[in-house]
Amino acid sequence: MTPENKEHFLSEKEEIFLLLTGIGDEIYSTVDACHTANEMWIAIERLQQGESLNVQDVKTNLFWEFGKFTSRDGESMESYYSRFYKLMNELTRNNLEVTIMQVNVQFLQQLQPEWSRFVTLVKQSEKIDTISYHRLFDILKQFQKEVNDIRAERIAKSANPLALLAAAQPYSDNYYQAPKHSNN
Repeated sequence: MTPENKEHFLSEKEEIFLLLTGIGDEIYSTVDACHTANEMWIAIERLQQGESLNVQDVKTNLFWEFGKFTSRDGESMESYYSRFYKLMNELTRNNLEVTIMQVNVQFLQQLQPEWSRFVTLVKQSEKIDTISYHRLFDILKQFQKEVNDIRAERIAKSANPLALLAAAQPYSDNYYQAPKHSNN
């Protein structure tokens, strides 16, 4: 080996060592098959570009999830708040900003219909553009018992066939009308 080749070999060896000590295990397993420091550097750059694309995908998905976030049928206020809180933490962790107004509107509008009366009360009594969704939760959870009663009433009506008949509108078609009895 000539002195020039030996010097090149040693510098290449040192460059590879420096690259490998500065990267994590997940990248190492991808680039350990590279023969030169230049190949390794190119592979690392590609991986980092892919990583930045993945970050963008994560951000896009988080905004998408925020936009379609909704409560589940029969879900308690605590469960809804917990899921919303986790989503907001993910947005914050990824440096994604949403205005207080957007957060509060999403939080209030996506509750199940039985919450509508109480959401209206909150909207009338609180400044939605300044209050936190944590405070909205504190206010709304006080109405959980009433919401549970509304749900129970709705379930009872739909489960009781007599209640269904009582609530049904009479049909205009005579075929479906009950026979009329004459007093003869």
